[in-house]
Amino acid sequence: MVFLILSELNAVLNLKVHLTVLLSLMIMHTIRQRSQLHLLQHRNIHTNTSGAFSSRTLTAEQELLLLTSKLTFSKNEIEEILNLISNNKINWFSFFKLGCYHKTLALNFYNLQQISKELLFPKYLYEILNYISICTKAKNEANQLEIARILKSCKEKNIVCIPVKGAYLIPNIYKNFAIRYSGDIDFLVKYCDINQLHKVLTDLGYKQGKLDLVNHTITSLSRTEEILWKTKMSNLYPYYKLTDNEIYPVFKLDFRFALDDSLDKSSVNEIVDFTAQNGFTSQIHYLVHLCTHFYGEAKHTLSIYRAKDMNLIKLCDIREFALYCLTSKDQIEELLQFSRKYSLEKAIYYSFYCLSLVYNDDFSQEILQRLDIKELDFLHTFGDNATNENKVFKKDFWDRLFSCDNSDELSERPKFYIK
Repeated sequence: MVFLILSELNAVLNLKVHLTVLLSLMIMHTIRQRSQLHLLQHRNIHTNTSGAFSSRTLTAEQELLLLTSKLTFSKNEIEEILNLISNNKINWFSFFKLGCYHKTLALNFYNLQQISKELLFPKYLYEILNYISICTKAKNEANQLEIARILKSCKEKNIVCIPVKGAYLIPNIYKNFAIRYSGDIDFLVKYCDINQLHKVLTDLGYKQGKLDLVNHTITSLSRTEEILWKTKMSNLYPYYKLTDNEIYPVFKLDFRFALDDSLDKSSVNEIVDFTAQNGFTSQIHYLVHLCTHFYGEAKHTLSIYRAKDMNLIKLCDIREFALYCLTSKDQIEELLQFSRKYSLEKAIYYSFYCLSLVYNDDFSQEILQRLDIKELDFLHTFGDNATNENKVFKKDFWDRLFSCDNSDELSERPKFYIK
């Protein structure tokens, strides 16, 4: 009798193992099928007159969003934009929604005004967009003054902090404070400096914690939340400073000490050390950070849950900075060497793969070919972090790009979540 029970138990366990293996194989087969399909589409890309995107049929509003979410245009692209906005083809309220989600609205509005002086724009939306441009300029100007104060105080304590993303790109690439939205102020910093940095920021009036914009308060994290963040995240919990200004009621700071979920601090250490030794930051280092940031947010459950995964402004940043800095074979080689040194090839590949779909620039193809990654399953997976991407996207790239909410990809709330 005991032998019979043990035999049946063993059979059940074996069946469970076989089912688990079968399920894993089915998931991997699905991923590979999608990888092969996307790669085939990628290699046989069809473009419209602007050369901007693939053969997928886009709405006029989607097409106009992609065409105007950039700083530089070809003659064909300008003609395509003029054609789209002629004869009142655009539903401007639908376009407004897309621009808001992708954080490109101020840039889209500026480009449309520069390209066409005869926009048939609803007066109500025109006034709102004008307010957005004015407030964006005011906030970016205030951010730059705040950055200067922070860097000055850090320098006095021999701390090197590097402004990145909008903090660097707005004055150096966009060069117009009214056209590029910015939320927080981002920096790279060495982990060994974070205790001294905390003292500097406290003296400047900043506090780590959770922001309540409605009540204009900052509350401290619980001990459990603090430990969870410190053990899982590659950046410090945000620092906030409240203001009395209605346009920018708070300054928010984000300090990153590692470029990916491995929490390997050596890449940021090299970037900061290079800056300290040379008095400037390598352009390739800036570009690598932009790519790793985009990669992380596009594929993490927490970013997907918070609708921060596919904002087009991040691709625009990468495109414009890549056009600015990848001007020679040597710079491309430096990008490849740095990414390989710190195992960041997937982040670079994913970023330029998405760039190639949206903008179809020649330099994107060259980067992809030089990286020469054979296994492309990772293009279609996501997870709680880059070391645990065990889920497959149900929607394709274009559906995720234009949905304005991809939380339907999630079967449960992210495991790591702090309100």
